[in-house]
This record gives sequence, structure tokens and C-alpha cells, in this order.
Amino acid sequence: MTHLPHQEIEELWAGIRHLAEERLALIEHVVEISKTAAPDPAAVEEARRAAHNLAGSLGSFHRPDGSRAARHAEDALTPPSIDRDRLIEAVTHLRAALQ
Repeated sequence: MTHLPHQEIEELWAGIRHLAEERLALIEHVVEISKTAAPDPAAVEEARRAAHNLAGSLGSFHRPDGSRAARHAEDALTPPSIDRDRLIEAVTHLRAALQ
């Protein structure tokens, strides 16, 4: 297996970072909805898949803290209910990892 130099990884990351931001936005949307009502199960599932994808991509791009936060978000979004406090904490860490 060939390892890419750090600079190449960062260049690739720059090209797809917007996808990570979009996935995070799906998760943040569920957080916002959950402040006033129970989110639609389809939106929760979409956010859970987004968190799962973020965990993998952040790990691949050498962002282990972000990957861990995404796994926590995925766990918080796994039925039967949303762990809103854990989700909010995970989103805070994800936001920091994407900066």
C-alpha cells in the first residue's frame, strides 16, 4: 500500500471538504429540529448515514479526532432514540475538526 505525502492528502481534502461540510449540515439540521420537535425518522437516518460517511472519510484523510466525533454522532443518531446531548457534543467536535 502506498502512502500519500501529507501535502497531497491536504490537496485532496481541500477538493472534497465541501462534501464533509454538507454531511455535517445534515447532522446539524437534525440537532436544530430536535430542539422543538421529534425529527422525522428519514431525516435522522440520513444524518446517521452522513455521520457514518464522515467517520470513514475523516479517518482516511488523517483526521482521527473528527472521525471519532463522527462515530459518536452516528451512535447518538442510532435508533431507538436520539441522544441529543451526545449529538450536540459530537457536532461541536466535528465542526472544530473541519476548520
